[in-house]
Amino acid sequence: MPSTTLPSSDLDLFATDTLLDPCPVYARLRDAGPVVRLSRYDAWALPRYEQVSAALRDHETFSSASGVGFMEGLNELMAGGALASDPPHHSTLRVILSRMLMPRSLRDLGP
Repeated sequence: MPSTTLPSSDLDLFATDTLLDPCPVYARLRDAGPVVRLSRYDAWALPRYEQVSAALRDHETFSSASGVGFMEGLNELMAGGALASDPPHHSTLRVILSRMLMPRSLRDLGP
């Protein structure tokens, strides 16, 4: 019978060593499993591409509207922005931002 216990990690994602070289930490999380409990942050991580890709396409289950940060104040500041919103609001913002960030638009800004 398969185990129903999900892996857990107390890795510090914001430690100086991790910020300077995150690849080893990300590899450890990927090796731990497709879903990992980040006990230090009382949060869940999806460290593998397949799960991240699926979550990004399923805004009803994985909503960003309540925020995407670990700090409530940060989530309040980002509320309604492109990162902290779900469709259809997110889709509208993405179209606007995409136009402004196209290479042609950026080229017009100069060096």
